[in-house]
Amino acid sequence: MSPSSKPMDALERAAQTLADAIKSSPEWQEWQEATTAFENDATAAEWMRRYHELADRWRQAQAQGRGLLGQEAAELAEIQNRIQRHELFIRQQEAGRALLALFQRTNDLISSHLGLDFAANAASRGGGCCG
Repeated sequence: MSPSSKPMDALERAAQTLADAIKSSPEWQEWQEATTAFENDATAAEWMRRYHELADRWRQAQAQGRGLLGQEAAELAEIQNRIQRHELFIRQQEAGRALLALFQRTNDLISSHLGLDFAANAASRGGGCCG
């Protein structure tokens, strides 16, 4: 084993340990359960199907310099409203916020040890010479 592979092996083990810890957290478990419940709800699935259909039409119309017809625009808004009021969607959103907070706390811990913002520095930057 080359000397440079030892630190990478240690990082890989640490990353796996971190991933396992996140997956065993209550925040991850609740997010998984909430997402599955929302995705498996027949009413929500039908609303999401129709929402995506209308949103695609809206994007196509926008690309052509138009908008949706009044009835379709109203239906898109109504479906979005129904989805956002659906108890399983609300649960999924709340679970997502809790999971994000866990990720932010984790980033803060890693960043404090490194002396720089880990997540910001790990994020892909735009092209060009200066990101």
